[in-house]
Parts: sequence; C-alpha cells; structure tokens
Amino acid sequence: HILSDIKERVTQIQWQLIIKRTIDFIGAAIGLFIFSPILLFTALALKITSPGPVLFRQERLGYMGEKFMFLKFRSMCHKCDDSIHKEYMAKFINKQNEKHSDKSGHCSFHKMTDDPRITPLGRFLRKTSLDELPQLYNVLCGEMSLVGPRPPIAYEVDRYCSWHKRRILEVKP
Repeated sequence: HILSDIKERVTQIQWQLIIKRTIDFIGAAIGLFIFSPILLFTALALKITSPGPVLFRQERLGYMGEKFMFLKFRSMCHKCDDSIHKEYMAKFINKQNEKHSDKSGHCSFHKMTDDPRITPLGRFLRKTSLDELPQLYNVLCGEMSLVGPRPPIAYEVDRYCSWHKRRILEVKP
C-alpha cells in the first residue's frame, strides 16, 4: 500500500513537471514572437549608443547547480570591473549591507542603486525590465522557468549557508 502511494505521488510529480515545462516552452516561444520587435529595437539602440556586445552573458547556476549561460541585454559599460558587485553581494549575503535607496527614494537590498557602471540606456532598460527579455531564450532552452528564483552566480553560492544553497538550487530558476 505505501509503495503504491509513493509510485502514484512520483507519477503525479512527473506529470506536473511535464505540464510546467510545456507551459514554460509555449510561454517563452509566444513571448519571443510578440516581443521580437522590441528585442530588435533594443539591440539596435544598444549597438548605436555604446560599444560592446548587445547581450550580457554570464555563467549562472541553475537547477541542481547545473551551469548555464544567462542572457540579458547589456546595461553596463563593456568590460567593466565586477569587483564592486562581488563586494556588495558578500556584504548582502552576510547581512552587512545597509538599506540603499536611489534618487527617487525606491529602496533596494539586492541590487546596487546608482551603480556607476550602468549606461544611460541601461538605466532605462533596467527600470522597464526590458533587459530581462533575452532570458526568454533561457526558458525556451529549459535552463530557466517563467517563474522561479533569480539564478545565482557561483561566487554568491559559495557564500550561502547550506539551507540557502538547497533552497535556491532545488528548483529551476
């Protein structure tokens, strides 16, 4: 009786994962199609306004710590130093950051505000979340889900407590 209950639960979970993946795939495909003019316009605007690639690529950790190439529209100067972010995240994870607010008074704990590395167009892309649209490709490839936690960078995970690592890496970002 117990074994049949376990098998039934596993089958139910497998079907839920199949349905979730199907929704993610269809949603990402539709999103890429609908937003393709915005994606193209944003790519052109980035090429015109600043040197460097259109897309920012960064290795992130996904489900079960699997590495994948995370995509966003580039919102910062090309080849900028990431040590400022590493230091900020180390303090954030260790709960040493003070509450930061930008010029408009909006508070943020996780993201740096008034980051000097951000381009003027990048500031707009971040404010409107248009910089996130290329992640639909990550969803289409199965590396991310339409709904899930932010995929962490390896140096962030190295600083997490074991409970936090488990919580973040047990689900698809």
